[in-house]
Amino acid sequence: MDQLSPTSAPHAPPTLHASTGRTYCSTVQISAAREAELLGRGPTVASPSSPASKLLGCDTQGVGISKDESNYFSSLHWSPDGTTLLTVSADSRVRAFIVPPDLLSPRSDPLLLSPYTVYAPPSAPHAFAFLPTYTLSHPPSTLYLLSNPSVPISLRSTLSSNLITSYPLVHTQTEAHLPAHALCFLSESSFLAASPNRLTVFSLTTRDPVRTLLTPKPDGGGPTRIKGQIAALAPAYQTQLVAAGTLTRQIGLYDFKAESLRANTAFALPKAGSEVGGVKVAGRGVSSLAWAGDGDRYLVVAERESDTLFLYDVRVSGKLLNVVTGRRAMGNQRLTVEVRGGRVWAGGRDGMVRVWEKPWEKGEIEGGISTDWTFKVSSQAVAGVSVHPYANVVATASGERNLAERLARGWADNGGIKSKSNLDSKDEEEEFDNKLSIWTF
Repeated sequence: MDQLSPTSAPHAPPTLHASTGRTYCSTVQISAAREAELLGRGPTVASPSSPASKLLGCDTQGVGISKDESNYFSSLHWSPDGTTLLTVSADSRVRAFIVPPDLLSPRSDPLLLSPYTVYAPPSAPHAFAFLPTYTLSHPPSTLYLLSNPSVPISLRSTLSSNLITSYPLVHTQTEAHLPAHALCFLSESSFLAASPNRLTVFSLTTRDPVRTLLTPKPDGGGPTRIKGQIAALAPAYQTQLVAAGTLTRQIGLYDFKAESLRANTAFALPKAGSEVGGVKVAGRGVSSLAWAGDGDRYLVVAERESDTLFLYDVRVSGKLLNVVTGRRAMGNQRLTVEVRGGRVWAGGRDGMVRVWEKPWEKGEIEGGISTDWTFKVSSQAVAGVSVHPYANVVATASGERNLAERLARGWADNGGIKSKSNLDSKDEEEEFDNKLSIWTF
C-alpha cells in the first residue's frame, strides 16, 4: 500500500476498492436476510420474533430499533495493525470485516465486503476500543472492548465474537450497573471507562476497578471539575494525557500513567449561540475528540448539531486557537472526527468527507478555517471516517435513520414495510445508502 502523505491533497477523485454493496441498503429486517444469504445461511426472511430471526440477526427486541428502520452504519474504526474494520449498525450488531490482502490489486469492480464475525449484543452498544497490540497474525491479540447499557464491559475476539472476560462497572454505594458511554486504552494492559460523572480505570488482568475518579469532585487543584455524561475519550500517549468530553459541553484533561489517573485541568466550550472569530457557534454536547500536532499539543473537539470544530492548544489551559468551519453536521446523529497524517477528517450529513490540512498551523483566521478539500462518498450522512494507520486508504461508513420520513411519505403501508419484490434497486438507492466503503487516493 502507498504510504500516507501528510502534506499534499489528492489530484484525482478517490478510487473505490471495496464496499458492502447493497447488502445493508435496506431495512434492518431485509438486510439481515441478505447478510444471512451472503454468509451462506440461506435466503429465508424470518419473522422478527422467530428463532430463525435471531440467527439472521433481525430480532430487535430490547435494542430500541424497529425492524423497519434503515440499517445504517453508526460507527467504524481500523484496527491498530490495519487489517480489520469494526463497525456498529442500527441493528446493534458489531461486525468485524477482515480486509483481504489483495485489496488494492487492479480489478474491474470493487470487492464485495462481508463480515468475518457478527456479534449480537443484548442491547445497543455505546462504544468499542481495539486492544493496542492487536495483530491479526497473532490470534490471541485480536481483541476489543465493548460497552453496552445493560451488561458489564466485555472483552471479545474479532475472530469468533466469543467472550474472553467481562468487567462490571457498578456504583460503589448502590451497586447499580453503570453504562460506559466511552472507552479507551491507557496502556497495553489497562483501560478507561467513562460513565456519568466518573472515570474508572481497569486492569485487563482483574475484573474489579483499580481506580475511580469522580469528575465533579476530582482530587486536583484549580479548575478541574466537569459534570455530566462523558461521551468521548481520547488518550495522548506521548504526553500521557487523556481528554474527556461531556454532553454538557465541558472538557477535562487527566494525567495518566499505568493505572493511575489524576485531574489536570478543565474548561467549557464557547457558549452556543456566541460568536468566536467571526463564526457563530452551535452544539449540543461533545461527540468526538482527537489529538493533533507534534507531541499531541492540540485537541480537536466535535459536537452534535454543529457545523464547526474547536481547536485547542493544551499547553495553555482552555486556549481556543480557532474554529474549523464547513463540517455540515447539523443533526443529532453522531458524526466522528479523526486526525491522521497531518489532516483532520470528518464526515457530513450531505454525504461528503471534508479534510483540513494542519489547521493548527494556520493561526487565528477571521471567519474560521475553511475546508481544504472534499470528496463525495454517499447520498446520506457519513457517520464515520477512519484512516488506515499505515497506508493512503480511508474507510467510510454511511447511512441515516429515516423511518419517520418514510412513514410520513406513505412509504410504509399500515405500519409494515414494502416487500423485497416491491422495492427495486432505484427505490433503495433513494431511500438507503448504508455502506461500508474503502477508498484510496
